Amino acid sequence: MLIVRKLRADDIQSAEIFIEDVLKETFEANDIWHMQALLKSEIDSKKALFRSTLALCTDNEKRIVLLAVDGHQIVGSVSITNPNDDITSVKEAECQNIHEVGSLFVAPDRRGCGLGAVLWLAAVMQFQKSGETLLCFDSGYPFAQQTWQKRFGKPQFELIDRWGEGTRHMIWKLSVENALSCITEWLSMKKPYSYQSSLSELHD
Repeated sequence: MLIVRKLRADDIQSAEIFIEDVLKETFEANDIWHMQALLKSEIDSKKALFRSTLALCTDNEKRIVLLAVDGHQIVGSVSITNPNDDITSVKEAECQNIHEVGSLFVAPDRRGCGLGAVLWLAAVMQFQKSGETLLCFDSGYPFAQQTWQKRFGKPQFELIDRWGEGTRHMIWKLSVENALSCITEWLSMKKPYSYQSSLSELHD
């Protein structure tokens, strides 16, 4: 059975293998495999995120990594952290004091069945739990940008030529209520996993 739960110490090795594999596939799919220095930086930063999250109090809702686990296999991830440098570089976005949804990855063989929506819902539940009303997220991957625009509408901000001439880095800032509405619609269309049971551990 698939469940979404917080990262645990005994997940680290499997989580690092998962994130390395899925990032390599992401770079290939987005035709940026030649950007090997960036790939290494992304892999290292995600591994550092996992380890630094575990170093914090396990009840710290401001730095969280959630994993989708099916049996003993990690099939997805999402994080809640302080906003990254790309987001905070856009001063008019005023995202310095709100939290970012990031590191949302789904294993290639699990895509298209609603798991991404379940991970999004799990993240939004954490915002609701802590009483936060705004969230932000960003993307430089063209395929992900298409998905997020379809699900959440046009980005509020863009960084032009961020990854080279002609590239666009997109930034969204949404109310938690609006994000939840978009996710609920997404889930209703996908008819995914029985997500209520998948998220049961997050109510603990």
